[in-house]
Amino acid sequence: MRMMKNAQAMLYLDMLSSYGFENIKDYTRVDVKRKSATCIDHIFIKSKDAKLHSAIIETNISDHYSLLLGVFFGERDRVSKSTNRLSLSLSDKKVADQLREVNWNEELECTNVSTMYEKILSTFGCIYENALVKHTKKPRKPIDWLTSEIIHLCKKRDSLYNKWKSNPYDRNIEMQYKKFRNHVNKTINKRKNEYYREKFAACRYDIRKTWQVINELIGRKPISTDEMLSRNFIGGDFKSICDTFIITFDNGIKQAVHNCDIKTLIAPECSISNSIYLDEVSEEEVLNTIQKLDGKKGPGIDGIRPKDIKNNAILMS
Repeated sequence: MRMMKNAQAMLYLDMLSSYGFENIKDYTRVDVKRKSATCIDHIFIKSKDAKLHSAIIETNISDHYSLLLGVFFGERDRVSKSTNRLSLSLSDKKVADQLREVNWNEELECTNVSTMYEKILSTFGCIYENALVKHTKKPRKPIDWLTSEIIHLCKKRDSLYNKWKSNPYDRNIEMQYKKFRNHVNKTINKRKNEYYREKFAACRYDIRKTWQVINELIGRKPISTDEMLSRNFIGGDFKSICDTFIITFDNGIKQAVHNCDIKTLIAPECSISNSIYLDEVSEEEVLNTIQKLDGKKGPGIDGIRPKDIKNNAILMS
């Protein structure tokens, strides 16, 4: 390579060393006829913790020697990398505990609706800030029906998609991507159908396992009876839930017979000084409306999660 006589080669080697790359000092190409030897082959790897061992295999397969690289990762490094993957999320228990300690009298005594709303937003903002918890991301559960062929097809599909995004006005690339994307979707659906058909056939005489496969297929997590009761009934402990159910059932039976003497329903006359009239509502009507909220939906523009209002309606009232 004639390092000592070639200033440009020395600058190149200095540049590699400044970025932490170790130089291969042996020759990788030898020309016996011309009596020359050069080092023009390189291996680049981005890693701070890995132990690297490189070597050159002097073979006559081609005019270049073969390069060999051994990369060794320690178990300690693997554990540290996996535990450093942290994320933030809201703890439902901490939110409920803090809501239980909030005194809502100040908000209820407000005569201005806008002021009341701003105070509620401020209270929930402080609660959410104190309810943030750190937790490590769990490794993704392996997909049983995923094969190496499908993984290869998905990588090729993503490569075509990136190529199309780089050339959004090229119709040929767009049609090529969409055609291959449809082929990948058909392959995935075919493999999933075969996989679940085999699973259903294997447990066709076991109804319990059949429902496990159904829940796995639709992505539904089975819940216990106690958790189901606590989600769908207003109240704290299960004794109060049972008592409330009995009382409600008893009152419903008593009111099954219609005893209303009013033949026509006439709206009450009222004089209003504002531009809008809000009729009075009972606490029961408000709670019934809150229980109809979808707890799985995300927060709106105010940042308050529907499930926090739904699960803590009694505490907030």
